[in-house]
Amino acid sequence: MPNHIHAICVPSRSDSLTRLFRELHSQFARSSNHARQCSGHLWQERFYSCVMDHQHNYQAMAYIEKNPVRAGLTSQAGDWEWSSASAHLGGIGPSVLDLEEWNEFYQPEEWRVVLEKSIHQEAWIRRFRYSSLRGYPLANEQFIEKLERLSGKALRPGKRGRQPGSQPQRLKSARAAAVELLGAGAGSA
Repeated sequence: MPNHIHAICVPSRSDSLTRLFRELHSQFARSSNHARQCSGHLWQERFYSCVMDHQHNYQAMAYIEKNPVRAGLTSQAGDWEWSSASAHLGGIGPSVLDLEEWNEFYQPEEWRVVLEKSIHQEAWIRRFRYSSLRGYPLANEQFIEKLERLSGKALRPGKRGRQPGSQPQRLKSARAAAVELLGAGAGSA
């Protein structure tokens, strides 16, 4: 996307994403500012993320791969050069992708059907954006309950009004619980 990126990451530690994006943003800003001979902030906001279970992880992947189509930047997801869609659809894709696990769940034609259906899932898209902006887990009830037990914190939206605990603390607790629950298999966007 011209003005933002989406990434699905599987962190090994609860602070991995914070450290990754702090370094990535810093290095890219320095490089870009040097090339343009300017200074100052390059990024408008911090990164947004949420812990996801496997089902929501693949839905998020479909959302991300269809994003250039929704934005009118291309007519086919697989044609967007900055996307994993081409590799998932059986075309030539980034060599940095490990498709071994991917191929256990989807074949290119199956993924093509998933992508076509994903563009019409407005309710899911709103939930994904809400979870990412506020740091709530995007998962089934059993997964969220396990995360809450492990973290000792409520990880779902509560009653309206001022709530104890900040969003970053809630997200940190959810990430730590997900890493403990799944090891390195806790997905984030």
